[in-house]
Amino acid sequence: MAPRCKGHCIDFITKRFENGLKYQNGLKWCTTCSKFIKIESIRCPCCNTKLRVRAKNRVYNKKIEKQENYLTVKAEGMKQ
Repeated sequence: MAPRCKGHCIDFITKRFENGLKYQNGLKWCTTCSKFIKIESIRCPCCNTKLRVRAKNRVYNKKIEKQENYLTVKAEGMKQ
């Protein structure tokens, strides 16, 4: 039997995303419910499907990498 959305995930849904960096802000994607959820668990509380924590899109992955590099360089500059 395939997993289905039972509607319990509504309590964990987020409405706004900062700078479009959803995964870096702690959001996870449920493929069954088709919603971004902010939760510590690795499974959706609604359908028990494993949540996705990384982007599939190569462009988005490059955007994340750029942001991480920028933060690393900025942190190193502050230490000196």
